[in-house]
Amino acid sequence: MNAAPEQTALDAYRAELLLLTEAMSVTADDAPRADVDSQLQLDAFARENFDKRIDKVKAQIEFIQEAFDDLPELLRVFSLEHPMALYDRQNSDGAAFLDWLTDRHQLTGAQTDSVTVARSRIRIEEIAAVERAEHVRFQELSSGAEELLPELETNIDLQLHLNPIRVRARLLTDTFLEGEKPPVDVVFYARDEDVRTAVLGATGLELLEELARFAPCTFGVWVLLSDVAEREELVRFAQQLVELGLVALE
Repeated sequence: MNAAPEQTALDAYRAELLLLTEAMSVTADDAPRADVDSQLQLDAFARENFDKRIDKVKAQIEFIQEAFDDLPELLRVFSLEHPMALYDRQNSDGAAFLDWLTDRHQLTGAQTDSVTVARSRIRIEEIAAVERAEHVRFQELSSGAEELLPELETNIDLQLHLNPIRVRARLLTDTFLEGEKPPVDVVFYARDEDVRTAVLGATGLELLEELARFAPCTFGVWVLLSDVAEREELVRFAQQLVELGLVALE
């Protein structure tokens, strides 16, 4: 049985609409051929979107720009090989480019570190977007945390809140380190509107992971449950975390 004329026309319209949608997505230098009044305008729109996509990715990965002399060409090739999914306007493009870069190219240690920094910063932004309420709440508590610092030594009922927006990563060279011998595990975290980096050492990282299992908790509970350090060391470390912006007090 032949399809009804109305259904045939509807199918044709849907196919043309899909082609137009593809043409307006960030795909390649020229738009796919479509039956429109001005293919020239559609091509110009596609090229503009293509350039905007590259600019957006470049902004997300600013920390690798000095490590790659051929970055503009790498971005162009990536954008041509990996068309953006229809309707996708999220921040996944930067992370996808970094994955493509590490899969397709043999990177030096310094280049690997630059990619690690860029990827960590993107991840921080992703976590902050998902946990927006927790981020805002921590920043509010953190603004008054230093006033409570003197009480750490005597007040076991102080509540410890760990910064929820943090990522741990390893740096292989001294490109982004000052006075540390690589390789070094570091913590990237959000503070105010910026992304900071903390080098805590092996014991510090162990204590941070331990606190993450308990927090939010009172300082007394951490002292009671800690398998890593005694009270005096926990006081000093908690003070350091507050000053860095990794812990807030209440």
